Amino acid sequence: MGLRVLCIYTSDENTDVKKPLDGGSSIPFGLAMIATVLKDAGHDVRVLVLNVRKPFRRIVVRMVNHFAPQLVCMTSVSSHFELIKKISQTVKSVDPRFYLRQTENSSLRYQ
Repeated sequence: MGLRVLCIYTSDENTDVKKPLDGGSSIPFGLAMIATVLKDAGHDVRVLVLNVRKPFRRIVVRMVNHFAPQLVCMTSVSSHFELIKKISQTVKSVDPRFYLRQTENSSLRYQ
């Protein structure tokens, strides 16, 4: 078996724990592609959808402790970027061995 990979996505939708996204149009395309490629390559991939209006710390800590990911991928729209930074800091607080690499979409613009 390959790596244990946790993909985290933040959502504005009124999510339910059992069905966090309303449908196919709600799935973030980029993260879905990464998760699919990793899964097809033999890695154990889990996707965690967090509602931006609900507390996340306990959920993230439990997932990191239980699943013990070796790689965590996160994505968000720009309005959720500060939240994603807090989520990544929570991951790092659970396991300080994680290396954090954060980028913003604006860093990809041509100068």
